Amino acid sequence: MSDKREIKAKDVLRDIRAGMSNDELMNRYHLSSKGLRSVFKKLVDAGVVRPDEMKTRMPVIGDEMIPKDRRKEPRCYPIAPFLICDLDDLRTEGSVLDISGNGLKVAGIGARLGQRKNMLIQAEDFDEVYPFSFEAECRWTKVSSDGARVTGFEITNIPELGARELGRLIKSITFSD
Repeated sequence: MSDKREIKAKDVLRDIRAGMSNDELMNRYHLSSKGLRSVFKKLVDAGVVRPDEMKTRMPVIGDEMIPKDRRKEPRCYPIAPFLICDLDDLRTEGSVLDISGNGLKVAGIGARLGQRKNMLIQAEDFDEVYPFSFEAECRWTKVSSDGARVTGFEITNIPELGARELGRLIKSITFSD
């Protein structure tokens, strides 16, 4: 017997057009981020919505959803791991796996799709970069093959000083692909 339940396209479409967030859709239809992605894909495949209507809503899982040539900024990889903290829960720390001027991939800090977090980067082992904070929104999340939580965040708000430090960090302690 299957656990699948019927979700009507017209209902989901009505809720999307009414402005429901991805988080609200997941709660209303009892979906995981993977399930919501599947629903969105089926809506696009059926021609009910255009792909460009979904580009800001599509839950990204891994990098297969964002072709390299569509990235606004190049992805850079730290030459050594550095710490990132969730300022709303200082017990929660993670490591930056890659970073760009508008986003980052983090191991160890989970979030729900669309959830906003206040983050602090402390590249303490690198004298040329001072700690800085910013606000970021979860764009995708997954569990890696070794069981670690990996989350992709888009930087949504960063003070001018933080943006300067982010630029210094990217130039001094990362390499790009």
